[in-house]
Amino acid sequence: MKIQMWSDFSCPFCYIGKRHLKTALAACGLTDRAELVFRSFELDPRAVSLRGGDVYRHLAEKYDMSIERAREMTEHTARQAALTGLIFRFDRLIPANTFDAHRLQHFAAERGKADAIGDALMSAFFSEGETFQKETR
Repeated sequence: MKIQMWSDFSCPFCYIGKRHLKTALAACGLTDRAELVFRSFELDPRAVSLRGGDVYRHLAEKYDMSIERAREMTEHTARQAALTGLIFRFDRLIPANTFDAHRLQHFAAERGKADAIGDALMSAFFSEGETFQKETR
């Protein structure tokens, strides 16, 4: 069975959804029979890295909400992630353009490693505060 997943590395719901899918496949004994094909979708192709920026302020401005509401929203999302065993640290998150992350995943896919690199990139982004872009000076 082939399953195509369209997602972006900066989308917390994509990461949570991927975890739910993998859990469901395992529960049904279909892990070895499912071929996951990752498709790129950039939520914000014009995004720039905000190293040192405040993710809550960024979300508040982007979605026209208060910083308090942005914090509540991310706390709720982090709780949803925790139910799947994922740890989201929005206080460390650095909003960034994901184009290069998608390029890396396609490169990894040619070597049969798309799933592993995708998980590593999302974990680094949501849990460790890593960015997808090299620093420019």
